[in-house]
Amino acid sequence: MHAQNMASSENDPEITSLAPAYMCTDGLLEMRSSEISSCLVCHNIYCAERGSIRIGEEIAARLEAAGSRVVVTPYICFGACPDAPNILLYPEGSWYTEVTQSDAAEIAQHILGGAPVERLRDRIDPGLRKLILEIIDSGLGRF
Repeated sequence: MHAQNMASSENDPEITSLAPAYMCTDGLLEMRSSEISSCLVCHNIYCAERGSIRIGEEIAARLEAAGSRVVVTPYICFGACPDAPNILLYPEGSWYTEVTQSDAAEIAQHILGGAPVERLRDRIDPGLRKLILEIIDSGLGRF
């Protein structure tokens, strides 16, 4: 997979950065950075059996071909196995579920500054999403 050091959008124009993103979690409005510096792809058994590794490789290849510095990184497990494969864009926070190989191009386009893939996005339990983002934000779940 494509792996590079993370950089902030202030120092690197290749990192996708837009206006702050507002997400709704448990009925509360949450403000997260709209920057996408990492695409976390679950590699645990359910996600891997349903093609997450190949999907992540395709996203990485598309990002690399576009000259993007966004990193595609394996993640051990998000805890959303019934919704596999799972992909989380960080720190922006879009969580894609039930991703298929045919969705890779659209997810790459979102990472490159295009529109989110709404039919796959944020269908996860809001409490789980909030917990996983808090773990990653705290540095405990760093990749």
